[in-house]
Amino acid sequence: MLAYRRLLADARFRRFWLAVLLVMVADEFVRTALVWNVYAVTGSAGAVGWLMVCLTGPIILGGVVAGWLLDRFARSLVMAADAAVRTVGLLGVALAVAFGVGGVLPYYVAAVIQGMLTMILLAGAPSAIAELIAPEQRSAANALEMLGFSAAGAVGPLLAGLCAAHVPPAVTLAAAALAYAGFGLVIRGMAIGGGGGRAAIARVKWRESGVFEPVVVIITVLFVIVNIGGGALAVFLPVLVDQGLGRGGETYGMLLAVMGVASSGGALLAGMVTSVARLPAMVAAAQTLMGLAALPIGLLFLAGAPPLGLVVLCLFVLGLVSGPLTVWAQTIRMRYVAPQWRGRAFATLRMIMQSGRPIGGALGGAAIAAVPLGACLIGVAAVMGVPPALSLLHRAMRRRLAGQ
Repeated sequence: MLAYRRLLADARFRRFWLAVLLVMVADEFVRTALVWNVYAVTGSAGAVGWLMVCLTGPIILGGVVAGWLLDRFARSLVMAADAAVRTVGLLGVALAVAFGVGGVLPYYVAAVIQGMLTMILLAGAPSAIAELIAPEQRSAANALEMLGFSAAGAVGPLLAGLCAAHVPPAVTLAAAALAYAGFGLVIRGMAIGGGGGRAAIARVKWRESGVFEPVVVIITVLFVIVNIGGGALAVFLPVLVDQGLGRGGETYGMLLAVMGVASSGGALLAGMVTSVARLPAMVAAAQTLMGLAALPIGLLFLAGAPPLGLVVLCLFVLGLVSGPLTVWAQTIRMRYVAPQWRGRAFATLRMIMQSGRPIGGALGGAAIAAVPLGACLIGVAAVMGVPPALSLLHRAMRRRLAGQ
């Protein structure tokens, strides 16, 4: 825990991390509030589906622009401007909701704004961490970022649920707007890179950016593949709970919580690793273990219903070994990607990696309709575990990290 104490003793990093944690909670709070309020007003799952399109679709276009902005302009200015746009947008939506203007349309407007601006934080946070923290501290800093996402994923929906029961929707959205305003006030003026203008970002050509280093490319591909497996598992898990275990929503929620807690623990453990020379091989090994953790569930399901205790254990291990992945991969990318390219690189790479989840969800939905669940789960294990094991055949995954 010494690495974390040293990080949080750094006033600049502590200020930045707490500000980012606030906006992470606000993101989850707003997302949950939008979904619930649209469903409460319409009673339609289809309306919620279109809302999710508004929340996720604009990420692609917004991500391309976000990376360019974060490199060309001061990143603190870009992130503060992002917070300002969200603040004004949510306050406008809150006013429309309060006066009954537009029905559910204001919620969709808020969703589009959130989607368009999502990647500024997702790319801006690691870009800033790389500037604020010495290389030997980056794994611990990346672990704290992942812990922030996990904590926000729990706290944000919880607060939104409480507000839904006791507070008018307009007040809820206005409160979220104030959180974004607070983030903007804290982040503005911080020295976290960017700001070189067109000449500075053009000075380092794409061939010299580090994005196309073999280890960066391979790990990006591996993350797409493991996210495909994760997207499919998200489809199979409720079916496993219902048909395989004969249980209901409480068990489903418990299994998700087990994976979440284990993943947070794995991220914290990863941040304590001081030797980063073999991180590429460690990423491949962790992904391979994810596949091995999922395999017993599929094998036992072919023979009959697997015991709940084994399912819990396997999903705990799967979550535990998945926790370090983003921490270590982000540390690797920080080592290779040129500072002038960090905004564009992190935005682009995170967009590419996130594409695996909807692909996996679509494939999982098609597979479960045609293939027994046990075979589907074995397929998930193979998708998660085999490619990373094979990646170790490439020398870029076996050699020591540059600079070590």
